[in-house]
Amino acid sequence: MTRRRLTFSAKAWIALVLSAIFFALDLWFWHRSILYVGAGLSTLLANFQVFIMMAAGAWLVVKGRPLSSSRTELTLYGAQLVFNGLWSWLFFRWQMGAAAFADVLILVLLVALTTRAFFRVKPAAGWLMLPYLAWVTFACALTYSMWQGNPGWL
Repeated sequence: MTRRRLTFSAKAWIALVLSAIFFALDLWFWHRSILYVGAGLSTLLANFQVFIMMAAGAWLVVKGRPLSSSRTELTLYGAQLVFNGLWSWLFFRWQMGAAAFADVLILVLLVALTTRAFFRVKPAAGWLMLPYLAWVTFACALTYSMWQGNPGWL
């Protein structure tokens, strides 16, 4: 059996190193911010970066193009934002587990369609949406487990 060594281009190494630095700084800032604002707000602030990346992706899609040519992408983007906001109300305020799970399933689909649409216009915009897609997919699994595990509450 012959071992093959993985080789990466210079661009790939730069992306890997920058990602590692970003992740290390993110963890460092998150742990430091707990001392000042508490765990809850610190977690919200750390997750806020996902929304900044989404906004940057949307900006890349419309940058240099007439808004009329970005109608499909922006409609999908707006729809997923509405379903994202609705999920919080369904799950936390109204405690409707089945409806929250249905909402997050639709949200995963909308985010996947938005990501695909962004990739078609500008690949960098699609890449910026992938962390959000992963985050929403994880939220889908959590919603289902919370709904099934707490029948009296949800």
